[in-house]
Formats: sequence, C-alpha cells, structure tokens
Amino acid sequence: MGIISKIREWISRMLSKSDIKGVYGIDIAVTDSMIRAIDKWDRMYAGNAAPKGVHSLRLEHAVVREFANTAINEMALKVSNDKLDAIMKNALENLNKNLQRGLATGAMIIKPLGADKVQYVPQSQFIPVEYDVNGRLIKVIFPEIKRMGDNDYRIRLEYHALDYEKGLTITNRAFRSNDGVSLGAEIPLTAVSEWAELIPQIAYPLMLRPSFGYYVNPIDNTVDGSHSGVSVFAGAEEVIRKADIQFGRLDWEFESGERAIDVDEAVLRPVTDPFTGKKRAEMPKLNERLFRGVNVSAGTSGDFYHEFSPQLRQADFIAGLEEYKREIEFAV
Repeated sequence: MGIISKIREWISRMLSKSDIKGVYGIDIAVTDSMIRAIDKWDRMYAGNAAPKGVHSLRLEHAVVREFANTAINEMALKVSNDKLDAIMKNALENLNKNLQRGLATGAMIIKPLGADKVQYVPQSQFIPVEYDVNGRLIKVIFPEIKRMGDNDYRIRLEYHALDYEKGLTITNRAFRSNDGVSLGAEIPLTAVSEWAELIPQIAYPLMLRPSFGYYVNPIDNTVDGSHSGVSVFAGAEEVIRKADIQFGRLDWEFESGERAIDVDEAVLRPVTDPFTGKKRAEMPKLNERLFRGVNVSAGTSGDFYHEFSPQLRQADFIAGLEEYKREIEFAV
C-alpha cells in the first residue's frame, strides 16, 4: 500500500480522532459522514469506486479536468517583486493537475515549504481542526508518513494553530507505528534524518493569518452542513455509477454478440493436453474464438455447422449511455 493510501486510511478509519484527542487534547472539525464522503470522492477520482465487476469510465477525472482547464488555462498572473514572481510561476507549473484533485475531494491547501517550493495538499490528506465563522481554515494538521520497513512506519504531525490575537503557532511531533495507521509511541524528531532539522514548536505572534493558501469548492455542504469542501461531482455520484454500469452493458452486448460457428463434436479431433493428460476436442487450424463444439447432428437438418450471429442492439445502449452523460454534465 502506498503512503498516500496510508494517509487516506489513517484519516478514514477514524483512529485519527482518538489519537489526536490523546496527543493534543482537541477534537477535529470533521464528522464521520464527511470523512466517508471525502474518502469516497477520492476513490471515485482514482477510478476505484465502480461497482464490483464494472469498468470505470473515469468520468470523474474528465469532469475535474474540464473544470481545471476552463478555470486556469488562460490565466495570466504577475507579481511586481521579481523574486516572488519567479516563485509563483514555478508553483503554477503544477497547479492544474493538483487543482483537479482539489476539485475532486472538495478543497485543497497550497502550503509553502521554504525557498521556492510549495506543496499541494488535497482535502483527503489533511485534518481540519477549526474553521472561523467565515469558513476560513485556521487550525489544521498535516500528517506525513514514512515507511521504514515491514511493519515499521514513522508518522509526523505538523499542527498549524492560528489565534487572531496571539498569532500563529506551528508544532511538529513524530511517532513510531507498526501499521502506519495507529500513531504508536512518540519519538524525537531527530530519530528521522529528514525531520532532524525541524523545530518542535515555533510561534509567530505577529502572524495573524494562516501560513498557507486554502481553496474550497463554492458548493453548499449538504453532507454534514460543516465548512468542509464538497466535490464538484458530488451531485452526480449516482448517475456516474449508472453510466459505468451502462457501459458494462454495452461492452457485454458486443462480447456476447460475437459471431461463432457451432460445430458438431463429430468434426472435432481429440487432443491430449501434455500437462494435465486430459483430452479435449479442437478444430484443426481454425480460430478457437470462432468455432464452438456442440452436439448439433441431432438437429432436423443434420448439418455439421450452424452459425451463431445475433442482432446487435448497440444503438440503444449507446443512446442510454449518452443520456447519462448529459445528466452528469447538468448535475455538475
């Protein structure tokens, strides 16, 4: 399992709630229903939410790509400060693809990492702790998970807490975990070389705004009524599922309608499988996909060959699929 999947699992399994309560003595600002919804949107975006046995058309990916392209492809930005302008242009190179995941999961954070680097964090990979009355995210936890070996993980929690009177405080804490999901025992930051230079706690009393950019989709949250973001394709989930199923019907129509020739078993020659020793009948030098051995000699005509070539109904299935796509476009 990848590290991103571990973060999603850690958040979605709700162990984070009890762990964070024990570590920080605080509650997180996301409900069980919202966590499940975010996890579902993330899986839909990745093409992993189609019903069992159904191929995903990845319509969710097409929806967010269209939104992102429309929003920023012709965007022109410039900062008067040359140094900041260069940093911004460097960050914008990866904005489109990261905005797509933000649109899919409902929100995203653009987090400075120092120098000219930024990190894009979708809503499925951060833990909101508190919003202000205007829905601005002012307290948030960023989990980072490193896999050191089998059943050996390191988890770092970076907690940003903004107080409009006392300023911004950032804390870093590290833990050793056996499964990458539960926090486990706390360890010093120096136990991981990449985290050794991090300061456990630092305060910025004059910083009266978050140290990151926060984007949230302008969609009313009907999942739990909170300030958490909602996916742009949340209103089309059921129709997207039906479109995937409809495509499965279309695919099966073509597969089941393939031409075949039913051949009397008397025509087939016996062949012994060299590995199993079992005998099977086959048509010599002909397409196995085209010819099928059946007992047709008992028929009224006595023919050795019967053609199986049913009428395809693809037009009806395609029309249904196109109608679902129009409904999705309307819904999003």
